[in-house]
Amino acid sequence: MTTIKDIAKRAGVSISTVSYSLNGIPKVNPEKRDRILALAKEMGYYPNKQARNLKMGSSRRIGVFTNELGSSCLGAIMRGIQEALSGYDYDVLVATVSRNNKDRAYRLLREKWLDGAIMHNSADIDLDLLQTAGEICPLVLMDREPNLDVLGISNICTMTIDNEFATKELTERLVANGRKKFLFLGGTHGSYDNLMRFEAFRKVLQGAGILFDPSWYVEGNFTEALGYSQMVAALGQGKVPDAVVSANDEMAIGALLALAERGLRVPQDVAVTGFDDNEFARHCAPPLTTVFYDRVGMGAKSVHALMDMLQGKNENHQILIPTQLVLRSSCGTA
Repeated sequence: MTTIKDIAKRAGVSISTVSYSLNGIPKVNPEKRDRILALAKEMGYYPNKQARNLKMGSSRRIGVFTNELGSSCLGAIMRGIQEALSGYDYDVLVATVSRNNKDRAYRLLREKWLDGAIMHNSADIDLDLLQTAGEICPLVLMDREPNLDVLGISNICTMTIDNEFATKELTERLVANGRKKFLFLGGTHGSYDNLMRFEAFRKVLQGAGILFDPSWYVEGNFTEALGYSQMVAALGQGKVPDAVVSANDEMAIGALLALAERGLRVPQDVAVTGFDDNEFARHCAPPLTTVFYDRVGMGAKSVHALMDMLQGKNENHQILIPTQLVLRSSCGTA
């Protein structure tokens, strides 16, 4: 493999002259620099990017930590992250992090593998660990309550979805359409997004004088499989609602399958709604009423916020992603 030393020997110049030329440092005569660059190409020289980055004190890499590698939402967010990073000449490293497996993420940060990190589903990360991580590099936290404890940590930006706005409108429409027996199909325990969606739903029912039975809150984990099995179990226990409000689309799709197997018609017998407006929502039978937010744009905004912090700017300490209700026939109010 060709090295800088080989190029210097062939060109009859010092190693530092070759290094300056390859890195675009204006200390070399332009004619000599062009000759060195041409020679490097001819000799098949490829720079060791990692070594160069270490020398510059930067990895030119950001991390994305998640516990939901297979989710459709993360796929869209990752597209936005990758598109935005191309404009900054940064690479991305994706690592799985769970409640019981956080060591890998912090090892990557401590050992300077990353210049910054985006934490997807960050609600489980302990506050003291965030404090430690924030001292190492900038962090963008998704699905994390933007409270004073978190916002008080330097080098941290929170990014949350406006869960309440569209969930409130959605639930009000169901109530106005005469629905009274509600089942809430919840997501992962501890998820901030799930909590906010449920709270908005509960407040509308309370304001309308509709009593919500806590046992009709059914906990899932944001997957279609558990949405289906939990809906089957609820129906088997005699919990037959006239409206199912799901914390995301994947669980709602599972609920649709369970209801169809039981012979319950949607929306005539049971209205069903989701959240996310994923790529399958419009192709369900019937098409799913849901809530849209720009997941690709969310990924891009997380990168821009991270880059701002890397440059010493902290204007984007708290970012709220807007939502929009998407009415389709599954709720019977379209």
